[in-house]
Amino acid sequence: PISCSARASASAHTFIIVLIPTCLTVQGGMIGIFGTSCLQQAWGVTLWNQWDVYDAILDHSWTGPARFGVFLLAFCSALFNFGAILGANLLPFASDVTALFPAYFNLTRGMWFCCLISLALLPWKLLASAQGFLAFLNGYGIFMGPTAAIMIVDYWIVRRGNIHIADAYSSASGARYMYFHGFNPNALIAYTCGMMIPFVGFIGTFGVPVPLAAMRCDELGWYISTVVAASVYVALDRAFPVKNVDRSLNRDQLAREFAAERGGISADRRQTIGEVEDESDEKTVADVMVHNIS
Repeated sequence: PISCSARASASAHTFIIVLIPTCLTVQGGMIGIFGTSCLQQAWGVTLWNQWDVYDAILDHSWTGPARFGVFLLAFCSALFNFGAILGANLLPFASDVTALFPAYFNLTRGMWFCCLISLALLPWKLLASAQGFLAFLNGYGIFMGPTAAIMIVDYWIVRRGNIHIADAYSSASGARYMYFHGFNPNALIAYTCGMMIPFVGFIGTFGVPVPLAAMRCDELGWYISTVVAASVYVALDRAFPVKNVDRSLNRDQLAREFAAERGGISADRRQTIGEVEDESDEKTVADVMVHNIS
């Protein structure tokens, strides 16, 4: 992992900030745009779905090499999609439901349950057209934007980078991060405010008549929901500060203390390992001398 091999945390952050947007832009955006443009110039059709591209290749060239190439491409695409679904969708959901309901779920049951309830979303309908797929992605963004915004401002602005790691894993009544029955009221209010503004326009994408202004808000749904949720959360924190934040701590103070503690433990372990190796070397030399004498 990048964070483990980096010499400093700032180096890891800088590398990730530069690498991830660049790779996503090139892989997820530019390659698709270039490929669709090339197909438009070569065959006069606009194809955005990779499976349609494979069909078009076979329609234009039904030869052995072409069929074998399409087979390899389809196999790699299926393998990639399987890995992405398993790692990004099934496993996180299974981990959450297992933690929430350990008496009823484990990782295997959680993943199968996720597969079953995902059928209610009719995923084949989402991929039926480019317009429907883009509408889904836009609607998906207005729900995820407030979540990301609240997490960012809570860590960097409200808590100033200070998290009590051990308390984050406690769900006992009265624990530091249990808030009100496990819910942060400020976060719930901020999330609702951020999501509701573009939500009316999102409903309009399903054919329901809505004002034009609402449709314009939906077009900027992710940006609007993110900014509004972040602003409302910070304002609520100023008006109704949560009780589990120590305002006297400096920025990243707990993180530095935790890193220093881990560094001290690592140094002690290295010293212990060195002492054990020295003792082992001395025993080896003594054994060789005894063997030679005998």
